[in-house]
Amino acid sequence: MTELWRWRMLVVIGVAVLVGATLVLAGMGPRLLLVAVLIGVVASTLWLAIDLGRAVEPAAWRSRRPRPLVAGGADLRTQLMRTRLTNKRVDPHAVATLHASLVGLLDDRLLAEHMIDRRADPAAARALMGPELTRFVDDAPRSTLLTEPRGLARIVTLIECI
Repeated sequence: MTELWRWRMLVVIGVAVLVGATLVLAGMGPRLLLVAVLIGVVASTLWLAIDLGRAVEPAAWRSRRPRPLVAGGADLRTQLMRTRLTNKRVDPHAVATLHASLVGLLDDRLLAEHMIDRRADPAAARALMGPELTRFVDDAPRSTLLTEPRGLARIVTLIECI
């Protein structure tokens, strides 16, 4: 027998004697053999749980679903675009896609807020957009403007203010 096994047996016998003596002194007249078996079952269950807890390791389950790139339910397309734009090497396709999306957003905003179609009435649209947004729409997408957070934030703020 190991030292741990002896220690555990001494604890169980001590608890059984203490519980049995308390019940006899209290006048409950227990069946001591039944109490001893009950304490043995409880002790065995506890030992099994403790020993298994030491022996097993947590399982590393792999999910078949792809993990979202960001927490909190953010749109994966937005995260992918952000990743493409913030790489050391600027992806021209991502910059062109972002430029087209922002111009489309600007067109929608002009139409919804002011009933102006930029292609049908460019003079009225330019008057509302101002020189900075007009330059943004007319110029080919400039990677430095769209890949810098300040430049992108400035364009989005200008679009929101129309």
